[in-house]
Amino acid sequence: MKQFWKKLFIVSLALALCILTVLPMQVNAASSRSRGRRIVAEARDYLGVRYVFGSSAYNTRSFDCSSFVQRSVYDAGLGRLPRTARGQASYLARTSKAKRVTRRSQLRPGDIIYFKNMGSHVRAGTVSHVGIYIGNNKMIHAMPKRGVIIQTLSRKHLSSRYLAGVYRIAKPIRR
Repeated sequence: MKQFWKKLFIVSLALALCILTVLPMQVNAASSRSRGRRIVAEARDYLGVRYVFGSSAYNTRSFDCSSFVQRSVYDAGLGRLPRTARGQASYLARTSKAKRVTRRSQLRPGDIIYFKNMGSHVRAGTVSHVGIYIGNNKMIHAMPKRGVIIQTLSRKHLSSRYLAGVYRIAKPIRR
C-alpha cells in the first residue's frame, strides 16, 4: 500500500510539472491572439474615416496611415506607438514588446505591416506606409482619397520591394 501512494505522488508531481510548463505557453499564445483581435476590433470602428496627411491620433475625425495604427493600438489598451510609420517600425524592431513575423503563413489578425517605397514622395527603401492585418489576406489601413478601408493584400504588397516588416505586439507598450 505504501508503494501505491509513493507512485501516485510521483505521477501527480510529474503531471503538475507538465501542466506548469505547458500552461504559460498556451496563455501567452492566447493573449497574443486576444491582443490582435482587440487591435482589429478597434481599427474596424474607424472604417470610412477620411484621410488627412499629418493627422493626429488625438483627432478621430481624420487619420493618416500611422495615426490610424497608433490610435487603434492605443484604443485596444496596448499603449502608444510613435507618431510616424518610420518611427513605429523602428521602435517595434528594437523593443522586446514586439515580435517580428517572418513568414506570410504566420500572419495573424492584429499584426502591423510596414511598407517601403510606397509613393513618389519618399526616398527609396524608406518606411512610408503602415496597415493592420485583419485575416483572410486582408488589411485595414488609411489611404489618400479613400480614408480608412479594408483591402486585399496582393503579391506586390508582400514582395521584398515593398514589404519593410511585420510585427506582432507581444506585450503592452509602456513608453
